[in-house]
Order: sequence, then C-alpha cells, then structure tokens
Amino acid sequence: MPGLIESHGHPGMYAKSLLQVDCRPAVTGTVEDIVGALREAAENAEPGEWIAGWGYDEHRMDGPGPTLEDLDRAAPENPVFLRRTCAHMALVNTAALELIGITDETPDPSGGCIVRDPESGRATGLLQEKAMSLVDLPTDTPEGMTEGMRLALDDLASKGVTTVHDMSSGPTEMGVYQTLLAEGALSVRFRPWYFALAQGEFPGSYDAVLGTGLRSGFGNDMLRYQGLKFVLDGSVGGRTAAVAEPFEGSSSRGILYYDTSEIEPLVPRPSPQGSAWPCTVSVNVP
Repeated sequence: MPGLIESHGHPGMYAKSLLQVDCRPAVTGTVEDIVGALREAAENAEPGEWIAGWGYDEHRMDGPGPTLEDLDRAAPENPVFLRRTCAHMALVNTAALELIGITDETPDPSGGCIVRDPESGRATGLLQEKAMSLVDLPTDTPEGMTEGMRLALDDLASKGVTTVHDMSSGPTEMGVYQTLLAEGALSVRFRPWYFALAQGEFPGSYDAVLGTGLRSGFGNDMLRYQGLKFVLDGSVGGRTAAVAEPFEGSSSRGILYYDTSEIEPLVPRPSPQGSAWPCTVSVNVP
C-alpha cells in the first residue's frame, strides 16, 4: 500500500515528548487538569528532579492558560518545564527559575525573551524562543531521545507514515538515527534537515556541516541528508512571529532572530567543492 510522507516534522521533539507529561488540550483541557497531571508526575519523581510537559495551548483550553503559580502548585519541590504546542516558548515554575539562575534582573538572551510582568518587572516564568536554551532537560540526552524514538517509530508506522522530513535535525538526532539504523531498528525513513543556526533547544550546525563537505542526497534509502534550515522568527500562535504591525491588544511585533546583514552572506555560501548548498528558510514575516 502507498505510505504517507510527512513533509515537515520534528520527530526528535516528538520522541522526547513521549517521555514527558502530555498536556495537549484534548488530554488536559483546563488548568486544573494540567496541575493534576504534573502533580502526579512529581509524586513519582525525586525532589529536585525535572518534570517536563508539552503541548499546552491556551487558545484551545477551557478557561485561561497555565501560569507560574499553577506550576508551583503542581510541583513545589521540582523544577517544571512545560513546552507550548508551538515549541517556540515554554513555561517554568519558581524552582526552575531558581535552578537555572533567572532573576528579575537577568537580561534577555539574543533572539529570546524572558517575559516579565509589565507592572512589577518580575519574571512570569514564560521563556520565549532562545530563552528556552537556558534549560537542559534529561530527555535532551542521546539516551533519552533514543528511548523516545523507539516509541515514536512504532507510533508513526501504526499511522501509515513511512517517511519523515525532520526539519530540526542536529548532532543528537543524526546520532540516534544512525544507531537505530545500525541495529536494523529504523522502521521509518528519515530525511534530515540540519538546523543551520542555534535557536532555542536546537544547536546550530552550519559550520560543522559545511566543514565536513556533507551534500544533499548523502545516505541511503532509510536515512538521507537533505540540507540546511534557517529559522528567522517565531510562531504566530505564540505571538513571537516577526510581523509588521503589533499583535492585537499588544505592542509586540514578535521576535526576529537575525538581521538581514547576518543571514544574507550565509545562504549563498558555496560548499568546499564549489556547488551551492541546499537550504530552506522558515519565516513568518508578511
């Protein structure tokens, strides 16, 4: 039978999410549902151990979205990291802010935002774009991703997906794919696009990829490299996409990661062999 080809996926993120608390609106439709799910995870964890969740979407929930205080209620003795459905931002609790050293005076990282209360100036726990890179989770390790990827492979195959274009590949993802390929356990074809420049939890691989002389098409039927991906701004749903006019009810125009002068020289750069490098650019600027 014909198989389904996923043209734009993030299987590495999906693999990690299968080891985290599912907080999608269909599963946790209210704040109290999210609090309950995170509290259950905390009860089964050691004090101080990270609790990670994913998938919340305040626009599709019954009532408002979660806050730092809600995560504090759920796990007062554990740092909590709750990734939004768009993956362009995450909410953390007080224990997490203290653990990673974020104070009310901590400056925003380049290309990211530590959201603060407009009146008090205090950090709200919301980390947008590159501010998420301040957090290191246990599921971000090669061992954690390999464990999650085995689950993801079974799930993808059960839905008839036979090929996935991975639009956020990096060294960890490529290492996991090669490990599973060598074991004969890679049951879904992968077409990786390396993240060119560092963004959020994704390392930048631009110089490393060019330095190896890697070209589009390298690999075999099960694992074949595609090219480089540049991401220039955030998400529309999370209101971090760089837009010409402010988002409704706000003065924010989103977050643009790089100036044109920074990106323009990178896109046409030839490979050491003289041919142009394939790349895709993801941007929400109108």
